[in-house]
Amino acid sequence: MGGGSSWHLLQVVTDDQCPPNGQGLTALVALGIIEALESEKGIDVLELEHNSTEYLHILIEAMRLAFADSELSDLFDAPADHQPGTT
Repeated sequence: MGGGSSWHLLQVVTDDQCPPNGQGLTALVALGIIEALESEKGIDVLELEHNSTEYLHILIEAMRLAFADSELSDLFDAPADHQPGTT
């Protein structure tokens, strides 16, 4: 694993995404998934060839899981038509 990979990914995510509580938070969740993969499996995403099959697979699956979490979580924005206290 490269020493600065997590910081570099965080910088890319925060520079290119909307701030939380929207897709920015989803991107940070995906970053956490990638960091867990790096620490548990020893795979450094930044060492993979850019746009290689393995690189894209890791990024796509991390984002897929993060977006799935965002659909099930109260941490993200509520739908625009949702008003608290109403049924």
